[in-house]
Amino acid sequence: MKKTVSKKEDMQSVNCSGDTLLGVMRELKYRKTKSELYATIDYNYRQKSVSTKCSEYYNYISRMYYEATDKFIDEGDIKKRLKIIECELQFDSNQDELYSERYVFDKGALRIDMANEQLQYIEVEDECYNILDCESDKMLFCGESIREPMEVLPMETAIEFVTGKPLDSLETYFNLSPDDLFLLKTWLVTSMNPTIYTPILFFLGGAGTGKSSMQNVIADLLDPSTRGLINWDDTPLQDLAIMLNRSYLVNFDNVSKINQRKSDLLCQCVTGGKKSYRKKYTDSDEVVYDLRTRLTISSVRNCLTQDDLLSRTLFIDVPKMSSKARIREDKFLPLYEQNRAQIMSELLIVLSIAIDRFSEWEKTHQAYNRLAGFEVFGSLVADILDEENGYERFMKIMKEKYIQQAFCEDKDWEFMRCMFDVLEEDYEGCYDGGMKKLYDITCNWIIDSPSCPYEVDIFMGYDKFAKKLHAKEELFNNLGYGIEFGRLSKENTSRVTINKCF
Repeated sequence: MKKTVSKKEDMQSVNCSGDTLLGVMRELKYRKTKSELYATIDYNYRQKSVSTKCSEYYNYISRMYYEATDKFIDEGDIKKRLKIIECELQFDSNQDELYSERYVFDKGALRIDMANEQLQYIEVEDECYNILDCESDKMLFCGESIREPMEVLPMETAIEFVTGKPLDSLETYFNLSPDDLFLLKTWLVTSMNPTIYTPILFFLGGAGTGKSSMQNVIADLLDPSTRGLINWDDTPLQDLAIMLNRSYLVNFDNVSKINQRKSDLLCQCVTGGKKSYRKKYTDSDEVVYDLRTRLTISSVRNCLTQDDLLSRTLFIDVPKMSSKARIREDKFLPLYEQNRAQIMSELLIVLSIAIDRFSEWEKTHQAYNRLAGFEVFGSLVADILDEENGYERFMKIMKEKYIQQAFCEDKDWEFMRCMFDVLEEDYEGCYDGGMKKLYDITCNWIIDSPSCPYEVDIFMGYDKFAKKLHAKEELFNNLGYGIEFGRLSKENTSRVTINKCF
C-alpha cells in the first residue's frame, strides 16, 4: 500500500533538510566585501577564497552536503541559506572585510596580495616594505583564481644586490630609447600606487620589435595572472568590462581598431567610472562594474582617434631591433626569471620612498592637465631614480608626450614640438605676431639650429599648421600657455598670441 505524506510532514522534511544544509554551509569561513560574499574552501591541499556566486562554490557545497546526507541539493536551496549567512556576517562586528583588489591602501599603509600558497602579503610604509604572513585563522585578500604569485625578496636582501641606480637592469628587457625607458620606470612605480590615476601605455612599433615581450614583463611584475595578453579586436564590450573590473592590470596586444564605445570604456578605466549591464537577458537585475585599471596597448600603427582617449595615453615609440640585439624567447624568459624578484623588490623600494615623501612633495609641485596626479607622483619617482636630473628630465619627457597626444598623425607632433622649442628659446614662452611668421621661424629653426635634435623629413604644410593651432587650443592650456587668434590689419594675415602662464 502506498504511503501518503501530508503537506505538513513534507514541509518538516524540507526544514530538516534545510537545517542540515545550513549547518554544512556554516562549516566554511565567510568574508564579505562591499560587493560580494566570499567563502574559504579546501583546494589542492591549501585554502582558497572563492565568490559564493561562482559554480565552484555551489559544487563544493553540493559535495559536502551529499557526503553528510547521501542526498542531492538544489542551487536554489543554497541561495536561500546564503541570505542567512550574509545577515549573520552583516551584524557580526568581529568579522573583518577581505580586500577584493590586489593593491589597497588601509590605515596609512599600502598592502599588496602576493597570491602565494602561504597567503602572504606585502606591506609598504615608512620608506620600507615587509613581507607578512596572514593570521592562521584569517585571510586578508579575496583569493582570485586568476592571480598568480609575485616573487619578492626581503628588503634587506634586495638592497644588497642594488648596484648603481635602481631598476638599471630593466634596460636588458625593454627595447626602448633612454627617455622612454626612464618614463616606463616611473610609470611602473606610479602604477603600484592605487590612489593615482595612471595613463595608458601605448607601445607603437613594427612587427618583431619586442612589444609583446615587454607587455609580458610589465604584467609579470605588476599583476601576474593566468590571463596573459588579450586579443582586443575579438573581445565583446561586456566581456571587456568584466575583465577590466576584475584586474589591476590588463594588456591588449596587436590592437588594430578602437571604436567609440570601446574608447569610452578605456577612458573610464583610466580616470575611474562605472559600467552597468543587465545581469541576464531574461531578467531585469543590473550588474555594475567599477572600472579603474592599469592598461597597456600594443599596435603596429596608431589606432586612437578620440581626443579623450588620446589625452589619457602615453605613446611609447618602439624602435626597430637589429638582428644582433634580438634575443630568442627561450633565452629571454630564463634571463628575466633570474632577476624577476630583484626587479620587483627595487620597484617596491622606490615606491615606499615615494609614498612617504609624497605629502610634502605635492605641496610644492603642481600640474594642471588631465594626468596631473600621475605627473606629480611620477615626477617624485623620477627624482628618486635620478637625484641630479630626474625631475627636469621627466617634465621634459611629459611635455613631449603631451604634444604627441595632440598631434599624433605621422610626424606632425615632431614639427609642433620644434615650435614649442622655438617659443622657449627665442621668445621666452611668449609670442605675438603673424601665424605665417611663426611657421617660417619654426621651419628655419629645424634646418639651421644646432640644438634641434629632431629629424623632420617632410615639413608640415602651413595650412595644416594653422588648422592644428586652432583645433588644439586645450593642448596649450595643458602645457601652461594661453593662446588667442586675430588678424594683423596692415598685412591682413592671421595673428596668434601665445603667453606662458606658469
